Amino acid sequence: MSKTASRRKRAAKSKSTQKSTDTSTTTDGKNSTVVPPTVKISPPTKFTRKNLRKPTVEEISERAYTLWLLSGRAPDRDEQNWLEAESQLTEEINAIV
Repeated sequence: MSKTASRRKRAAKSKSTQKSTDTSTTTDGKNSTVVPPTVKISPPTKFTRKNLRKPTVEEISERAYTLWLLSGRAPDRDEQNWLEAESQLTEEINAIV
């Protein structure tokens, strides 16, 4: 085997074992290696009761107050307004569009 054939074989072998990376020359003449970022892809989220957000007490309180005002400040409807506000907000927050 000639020296040239032997060199080609070694060059081909070293190229096949190297990782594929791009090199580019910067404006100051130096070579820099460009390594692509690693991206981790997670499986799609399954919507269950565990990962759905619940409305906060403040949000429910504000909505219940609005419902109370819209009902003409009807007395003895505190609990009904609260439950209705909680229901409305839960639907709005967790609506899948």
